[in-house]
Amino acid sequence: MPLTANDPSRKSWLNVPADSDFPIQNIPFGVFITKDDVVTIGTRIGDYAIDLGALQQLNYFEGIELTDDMFM
Repeated sequence: MPLTANDPSRKSWLNVPADSDFPIQNIPFGVFITKDDVVTIGTRIGDYAIDLGALQQLNYFEGIELTDDMFM
């Protein structure tokens, strides 16, 4: 089965510059502290930082077996 995640024809729903280090095919994950001093998990697509902990709190991952402590 070919790996399709790295397919250069895949496009993001976000506008990502062609020379970005973080296109949809190269999504990094990390831990960061918000401006409210909350430690959370995040990622980056293009020039956008995405707070995955906030998305978890808003039930964006409903139906996926995750626990809140994964984001702290």
